[in-house]
Amino acid sequence: MSTGINIGINANGTAARTEIKKVGSAVKGLGATVKGQKNALTGTFTEMAAKVQLARQAFAGVQTVLRPLVGYLTDVIDGTSEAGDQMAKMARNVGLSADALQTLHFAAGRSGVETTALNNGLKRLSRNMLDSISGNKRMADTFEAIGVNVQNADGSLRSVEDVFRDLSDVSAKLGESAEGTGLRMLLLGRSGAELGNLMAQGSGGVDAMQARLDALGGRMSGELLGASEHYRDALLDLDIAMGGIKNRLAEELIPEADKFVGRLTD
Repeated sequence: MSTGINIGINANGTAARTEIKKVGSAVKGLGATVKGQKNALTGTFTEMAAKVQLARQAFAGVQTVLRPLVGYLTDVIDGTSEAGDQMAKMARNVGLSADALQTLHFAAGRSGVETTALNNGLKRLSRNMLDSISGNKRMADTFEAIGVNVQNADGSLRSVEDVFRDLSDVSAKLGESAEGTGLRMLLLGRSGAELGNLMAQGSGGVDAMQARLDALGGRMSGELLGASEHYRDALLDLDIAMGGIKNRLAEELIPEADKFVGRLTD
């Protein structure tokens, strides 16, 4: 009986060892597979890391190029739009076309005249033109005496640009004299004393400055002026809208903050 049991145990033990060996072989195979997969994954990750590093380097290179470009474009947009907006609005204020005012601003710069003085002089000239046909005898007599018409054939006012050009011709003939300075100051206000250099070459000098400005490509087109005004107005709208958001938040927050400060004080 005992012999049979021993035989059974021995037989079962032999079978168990065989199965264990199989399991061990399978585990070793699994370990080898896992190791191989680990090596493959490590290689893949290494390759990916290298590619990421190259991408980062490439992106850094692009940023190096783009940063100054974006900065330059921002400066161009801000600077040009501000200048265009001011030019368009100032032209309407002084009663000139934007093209004419750009020419005169360029001529003023070449003549050492501040644009503020030019703008003030043009506004004063516009006012004196209107006064001359509205009962101001002194102004009417002055324009008549120098041979400058302020009205068109139909009785409407001539453009400030045309009258300024005619006045420049008169000033050029008078030259550097007290009479010439006095005439400019009478019709252009105190700025007239500063505009002598600008008007010294008469309307021909203005024409030369206009041609030079166009040759340099410095004239802003009507489309650019319009876009500049619209853009600057949009920026103002954005500022106001952001202020509106702050106002709405403040309406909610300030009363609560007030209560909190009161409690804190107590």
